[in-house]
Amino acid sequence: MRSKNACQKSEILMAREKLNFANPNNLPVSFKINGVQYNGMPESFNPKVTRKIVDSRINMYNIRGINEDGLEVNVEYYEYRDYPVVEWTVFFTNNGDSTCLRISDLLAFDALLEGNNPVLSYSTGDNCTPNDYEALKSDLNEPVTLSPLNGRACDGAFPYMRLLFDDFGYNIAIGWPGEWEANATKCEAGVKYTAKQKVLDAFIMPGETFRTPRMTVMLFEGDETRGINMWRRWYFDHVLICPEGVPLEPKYCIHATPEKGPEWCFATEEQQLQGMQKYIDNGYRPDVWWIDAGWYPNALDVEGSWWEVKKWEADEKRFPNGLYPIGKAAEENGMSFLLWFEPERVVNGSYIYEQHPEWVLLSMEKDKFLKGYSGMFDLSNKEATDWLIDHICSIIQKYNVKVFRQDYNFGPLDFWRYNEEEGRKGAIENKYIQGYLRYWDALTERNPGLWIDSCASGGRRNDLETMRRAVPLHYTDYGYGIHPMKQAQYRIHYEWIPYFRAMLTSWDNDEGTYEPTVNREIDEYAYHVGMGPATTNYRSCNCTNKADIDFDIKMAPIWRKAAEIMLKSDFYLMTEIRKSPEDWCVWQFNCPEEDIGYLHAVRNTLSPDESFVAKLVDLDENANYRLQDLINDREIIMSGRDLIHGLKISLEKRSGVLWFYNKI
Repeated sequence: MRSKNACQKSEILMAREKLNFANPNNLPVSFKINGVQYNGMPESFNPKVTRKIVDSRINMYNIRGINEDGLEVNVEYYEYRDYPVVEWTVFFTNNGDSTCLRISDLLAFDALLEGNNPVLSYSTGDNCTPNDYEALKSDLNEPVTLSPLNGRACDGAFPYMRLLFDDFGYNIAIGWPGEWEANATKCEAGVKYTAKQKVLDAFIMPGETFRTPRMTVMLFEGDETRGINMWRRWYFDHVLICPEGVPLEPKYCIHATPEKGPEWCFATEEQQLQGMQKYIDNGYRPDVWWIDAGWYPNALDVEGSWWEVKKWEADEKRFPNGLYPIGKAAEENGMSFLLWFEPERVVNGSYIYEQHPEWVLLSMEKDKFLKGYSGMFDLSNKEATDWLIDHICSIIQKYNVKVFRQDYNFGPLDFWRYNEEEGRKGAIENKYIQGYLRYWDALTERNPGLWIDSCASGGRRNDLETMRRAVPLHYTDYGYGIHPMKQAQYRIHYEWIPYFRAMLTSWDNDEGTYEPTVNREIDEYAYHVGMGPATTNYRSCNCTNKADIDFDIKMAPIWRKAAEIMLKSDFYLMTEIRKSPEDWCVWQFNCPEEDIGYLHAVRNTLSPDESFVAKLVDLDENANYRLQDLINDREIIMSGRDLIHGLKISLEKRSGVLWFYNKI
């Protein structure tokens, strides 16, 4: 059976017509050089186009031109053969001697997208508040301008959006791990759409290169649901990281939390190895063994201090043999060793600040920094970035790290702006982002099989350039145990970043409301609201409660079966997601190519509705399906016609059901 969400030839042809940007004159980019406006690749640059077949699915066009002053404009333009998708990035390099080449008003995407009755679908992203990952829509009767906060790409705005017209639409992603801006303005013919690095008005020095955000545009026919699933299919085929050439599989992540202190400040080699062994003795081997912040030398007072990182080396008092024994034990037991880092944040008294203060960007006067503020490691500095690559690679290899977890607990915008020279607005940010991407690429190139977990006070730097190199195992710092909040967070990720880690955490009290001081025992409901491609049960992480571990052993195969289906299926949302405990949350994952899927229904803690009728999608109405509830050991047979007409589900408050199905 072929899914209705599979790419159609008509869409490829339509994309070739509407997204025909490989021609220099059609390139949807505009900029000014020394105040002179250019649109596309100007003839005065004598552009030349070369075509390269990247593989059987992708053509790459290089559009290159150079002007009389030695300013080279180089466009990397990708055209997908198996999806109606195009992508491009533009690089500007000063190959001459002039210091007076000033670039401004650079729009990475500047185009009129024609169509009737436009609607913009977008999200707030992650900002650690109740409006995290809010799904929003605008009819564009008023222009919409989107931009994140403080320089982190997903902080308060999401660099993924969908522009809908009457019978087709566009998925648009802005690949820029910094301060971007997008504008959508309704006009008579459709929508004027622009996107850019928010601020770039700078002289390009001889030998220097600036770049635009990487723009990704997908055309799809039909409604928004089809656009969602076309994106998911393309993401799994072309974006999801593939350590050692294999797409990332579901991961159960676990750790042994120290009995006291914040994070891992009081963790020891003995405590970690004993915790790992306890899981194994109880018959359970997780996929990922996780050590978070605090493994390095720190101020070991009563509370501990994970924030003050003096150097990226294991604390010799607590880990006399380094972390290699833990990394080795994890590998011997079939686990990947994950280790937390935050190298971009630099504190006073650290090795970096003491030995290389020239590699540290401050956002204020030095005397204030010395009183306890953090500085930022300068990834715009090539020498500094080269050192960091070498140093982090040495730690990865020395400790047998397989998952590199990088955090980013501050907004970089003030650091970029404070250090700008006159006439160089946005230059440091642009070069910093180039350094950041080069640094991550080097880590995976030098350490085959390594994969990266992107974290930034939650999920605040998960743009598409970053997601080509990583997955978010910690996509938010907000609402870990607030079930309706998690449902909204998952919904956005299922639509745009479909590999992430969920958490089996419950903060609801006996009245059905939520308070973070409550941390209920693990139960079936926690699993129902903690299903994701990766997951963690925090209550099991102290390794002392065998009942929790036994419950994990029972539930893990059911989670894994669901997670495996998630990663090859279309997604159908059947209920509104309003972050309300009074709602039901129902969705379906369907893989028509294999005639399998599952329906997942949850009745939240205060929902007054005792039942819900779920009308399944994209099934064969002339076939029969076997439905299995593996949690409660039930099985039923129903026709596709009846399932499409509607399956009535009745549940108690604070409960759920997961029906796996396959065609028979």
